Amino acid sequence: MNKKKILQAIPHFARYLYFASKAYLVKNYLLFNNHGKGAYCVICNNESSKFLSHRDRTNVVCVNCGSFDRDRLIYAFLKSETNILDSSIRLLHFAPEECLYRIFKKYDNITYHPADISPELYNYSLTKIERIDITKIPYPDNFFDMVLCNHVLEHVKNDIRAIKELRRVLKPSGWGILQVPIDLNRVETYEDSSIKKPHERKIHFGQEDHLRVYGRDYVNILEDNGFKVEVNSYVKKTKKDLQILYGFPPKENIYIVR
Repeated sequence: MNKKKILQAIPHFARYLYFASKAYLVKNYLLFNNHGKGAYCVICNNESSKFLSHRDRTNVVCVNCGSFDRDRLIYAFLKSETNILDSSIRLLHFAPEECLYRIFKKYDNITYHPADISPELYNYSLTKIERIDITKIPYPDNFFDMVLCNHVLEHVKNDIRAIKELRRVLKPSGWGILQVPIDLNRVETYEDSSIKKPHERKIHFGQEDHLRVYGRDYVNILEDNGFKVEVNSYVKKTKKDLQILYGFPPKENIYIVR
């Protein structure tokens, strides 16, 4: 029996208690060992000596809320450059990051739809994540005011169908943020469906569960499938010392679609 089936067999409440207690112990250990003022998380307002490393990158993960650098950048952008936290909106959020999930859940004005194809892998609270295949979204046309899809499409076999579905369920006045890892040295997106083994995918696509590496044609891909795209360089508005303090990814643009 694989991990997914095992988790499905365990009652949701029991899974939540187990992972919550484990996370509590880990978080307090990290907080104790990283006390200081070298890093400040704009999501949870926690100060620590540093952000933790992730894979081969440094200055990435908050020791308190677990936010990644890209999560903090998106939240800072949403808070300072948009009014979604003060608006009555219907929000579809794929593969919801816990740090952002907890923020959106507490706003009564946001009708929040966190979604993933494998919701049993999430243990954020007693509220379940909706089971949704991003290539077959079970909502009508023009339904959502906003979609948030942060580093998801590189995991999806048919990313074009997923993009078209996101476009379909967005209202004509709606918008979204569709982030993916991009190799700016590549002109065109690279994928090869014959590469199936995890270690081979890591070599070719940078990570074991990635199915492609997007190139500079990512904007074209979005535009060819019905979106108008704005490449927003919000991070460049932040001074270098604050980029380090907040743990923002210094080269990450925000891909806004309408």
